Amino acid sequence: SLTYQQGKDMSKLFLNVNYEITFKGRNRGIDIRFFAGTFLNNTNSYPYLYRMSGQKGSQDYLFDNYYMGRNEYGNFLSKQFTETDGALKVYTPLGQTNNWLTALNIKSSLPLIRFPLRFFVDFGMIPKEGSIFNKETFFYDGGITFSLVNDICEVYFPLFMSKDIKANLELNKISYGESIRFTLNLNMANPFKLIKDFSF
Repeated sequence: SLTYQQGKDMSKLFLNVNYEITFKGRNRGIDIRFFAGTFLNNTNSYPYLYRMSGQKGSQDYLFDNYYMGRNEYGNFLSKQFTETDGALKVYTPLGQTNNWLTALNIKSSLPLIRFPLRFFVDFGMIPKEGSIFNKETFFYDGGITFSLVNDICEVYFPLFMSKDIKANLELNKISYGESIRFTLNLNMANPFKLIKDFSF
């Protein structure tokens, strides 16, 4: 999908490419997502920044998604996010930019394991120009995800991340438990498909 957005003080263009390689059996395979976005005009881009960690409730400026705690902070409800922009699973204020952002996200199940456990790895890059809070340009994370229903309800447990993200977590005294996040994409939920895809 190719999307163009324009507001009073900004315009942006971004590309989302999703590709799936399926294994034998239901809900088994590798999901690959590529994202690339750029600002064409950014006179006042702060609410509309590209974000390496996707969007949490307060950053969903189009109100496209449902959040149990849209403006919550520091509790369980605040850990919900959507896999937009860079879609890194670990939340970090680093990697926000009013220039351009590109990312590659991979999630994979194991062909012989029926338990709904998958592995993920994410990579993202921004330019030094227009980056917010830092001058790092490359970010990554990885870990395991408990996938109750693919792309609808997933919980992410990070196992590794780039050193600047880790340093920021330590600086802000964020524990491992607080770094666990989840998606709940109710706007994508077709109840008949949910029943079909719910499996262990």
